[in-house]
Amino acid sequence: MRIFKIFVFFISVCISNAQTKKNIDNQNILWTRYYNQLVLNNAWSIHTEFDNRVFLKPFQQNLYVFRIQGRCKINEKLETGIGYAYFSVSTQVPELTFDFQIPENRGQQDLTWKETIKGITINQRFQVEERFIRNSNNQSLIDGTTFFLRFRYRLMGDYTFWKKEDQKLKLVVYDEIMLNAGKNIVYNTFDQNRIYAGLQYGLNENLAFEIGYLKSFQQRPNGTDYFDRDIIRLSIFHKINCIKKNSVKLKIERTQKPTFKETVLFWTKLGFISFGGPAGQVAIMHEFLVEEKKWISESKFLHALNYCMILPGPEAQQLATYIGWMLYGTWGGIVAGILFILPSLFILLGLSAIYVTFGTLPWIYALFSGLKPAVIAIVILALIKISKKSLLSPFHYFVAITAFVCIFFFNIPFPLIIIGAIVVAILIRKYFPKFFIEKIMHQL
Repeated sequence: MRIFKIFVFFISVCISNAQTKKNIDNQNILWTRYYNQLVLNNAWSIHTEFDNRVFLKPFQQNLYVFRIQGRCKINEKLETGIGYAYFSVSTQVPELTFDFQIPENRGQQDLTWKETIKGITINQRFQVEERFIRNSNNQSLIDGTTFFLRFRYRLMGDYTFWKKEDQKLKLVVYDEIMLNAGKNIVYNTFDQNRIYAGLQYGLNENLAFEIGYLKSFQQRPNGTDYFDRDIIRLSIFHKINCIKKNSVKLKIERTQKPTFKETVLFWTKLGFISFGGPAGQVAIMHEFLVEEKKWISESKFLHALNYCMILPGPEAQQLATYIGWMLYGTWGGIVAGILFILPSLFILLGLSAIYVTFGTLPWIYALFSGLKPAVIAIVILALIKISKKSLLSPFHYFVAITAFVCIFFFNIPFPLIIIGAIVVAILIRKYFPKFFIEKIMHQL
C-alpha cells in the first residue's frame, strides 16, 4: 500500500510538471575564447581564459568572461584547481538591451580525474562555484548582490585520430550537468545541461584551434522560462612552457654535388621532355634532383621553389636557373636557364610547322587532340607529387585551399594572395616559430 501511494505521488508530480506551461526561448550564440596555460613546473600551472559571447539573431552582445585559476597535478590521473571568474553581462535576451552591464564575481574549485582507455581519454570534472551577482532592475544596477552555489559535473572524452610529429587532430565530446543550491534558489535547482562536440587541431605542442557545437538547455529562476541555445564555439588554446627542455638532435640530410658535365646533360634532357607546363617541369626536377640523384636537399628545393613563386615570370625556368646557380655559381645558372628553353624552342617550332602544314588532316588533328588529356594527366600527377612534399599538415592544406578559392572563385589578384600568405607566415614565424620546424635539418 505504501509503495502504491509513492507511485501515485510520483505520477502526480510528473503530470503536474508536464501540464506546467513552459516558455522556451530559442537562441543562436557565437562563443569565441582564448585559453592560456602557463606551465610553471611538472605539478603547477596557471590557466587564464578570455571569452566573448554574442547573439547572432539578432546580433547583440551577450557577455564577456575573464577566468584565472591555479592548478596542481596530484598524480597522473588526478588534478585540482582553484580560481576566480569575472562576468560582465550585457543581456540574456537579445531583444532586450540595456545601457549598463551586470557584473558577476565567481569563486571556483574543482577536482578532475582523467584516464586513457584504448586511446580514448576520459575526463571527469567535479566543480563548485560561488556566484555573486549584482542586483539590478530594468533601468539600472541597484544595491546588493545575490549569492548562491552551483555544482557542475562534466564527463568528457577525446580521441586523437590523426597525428604527425607535434601536430594532431582530435575529436572532443562532453556532457555537463549544472545544479543550483542556496536560499535564493526556489524554482530552478536544475540550472542547465550542456552537450558539446568539437574538432581540435593541434598546430604544435603549444598551440591548438578548436571549433565545435554546443547545445545548452537552461532553466530560468522563475522555473517556467527556459533558454534553448544553439552555440558555435571557436577556441584558441595556447601553452607557455617554463620548463627547460633538452636540445633537439639535428637530423642530417646528405647531398652529393654533381660534376658540371652532369648538370649540362640534365638541363638539356629537361629541355626536351618538359611537357606539362611549370607543374610538370617542377615535378621532373624534384624527382631527378632530389629523390633520384640527391644533388640538392628537400628543404633547399622547396625553399628555392617558394622563392621563385614570389618573383614575376615563369617560375619553372627561374627555379632551374636558381638551382643551376646554387650548384655551379653564375655559369651554372646561365647554362641551366638557356638549356631549359632552347630545346623546347626547337620542339615548338617543329610542332608549329607540322600543325600549319598538315593540321587539316584528320589523323594529325586527332594526334594533337590526344595530347591534351595526356598533358592534363601529367599536370595532375605533378600536382600530387609536389603537394605530398610541400603540404605537410592540415594547416598547409587549409592555406592552399584558401588560396585556390580566392583566385578561382573570387578573382583576387595573385600578388594579393602572395602578400597575404607572406603576412600570415611572418606572424606565425614570429609568435609560433616551432610551426616551421617540420624537421630540424643541417645541410652538408
